[in-house]
Parts: sequence; C-alpha cells; structure tokens
Amino acid sequence: MIPPNSMAAVADVVSPHRRAHTVGRLMAFNTMASVIGIPFLALLAQFGGWRLPFLVIG
Repeated sequence: MIPPNSMAAVADVVSPHRRAHTVGRLMAFNTMASVIGIPFLALLAQFGGWRLPFLVIG
C-alpha cells in the first residue's frame, strides 16, 4: 500500500514539471531498499535469531 500512497503524495506536493523525476527517484529508492534490505535482514536473522529483524524494522 505504500507505493500508491507515495504516488498520491507526490502528485499533491510536487509540481508537474518535476513530478516524473520525483516518481523515478521514489521507485528507485523503493527497489534499492528491497534489494539491500532483504539480504541484510536475512543475515540478522541468521546471526541474531528470528526476532532481531523485527526489532530492527520496528
């Protein structure tokens, strides 16, 4: 649900001239967070137990 809400916020706040650039950055950071975050949290779970990733995210 975060990407649709983020897109709506961008549409409300950013001028039409800068909107495409802002949406592109938003999607790039979303993808990078998935690519970097999931393996990082898997390592945390391996070394610190299954509760540690939830603690870090929370």
